[in-house]
Amino acid sequence: MPVSVDQARLYPARALDRGMAGEAVIIARINGAGRAEEVYLVSQNPSGWFFGEAAVLAAQNAQWPTTAADGAPAPYFARWRVRFRVE
Repeated sequence: MPVSVDQARLYPARALDRGMAGEAVIIARINGAGRAEEVYLVSQNPSGWFFGEAAVLAAQNAQWPTTAADGAPAPYFARWRVRFRVE
């Protein structure tokens, strides 16, 4: 899971206006600096409300935890379920 992300800013506008909740699952390749270089949408529910696109943007704009292998920053893959809820 990302260390920080402004998910509220990325909520799909049409879904927010209608009070619609949703979720999406992404897989991302995180580089040694904790940034997503490649992000793939796995699923979104409900479809057609742009929750998948918002989740991809959230992953791309997030700061992810870093990992190290032998003391050097190491890339890794992360799976993230992004839930959008109207509060």
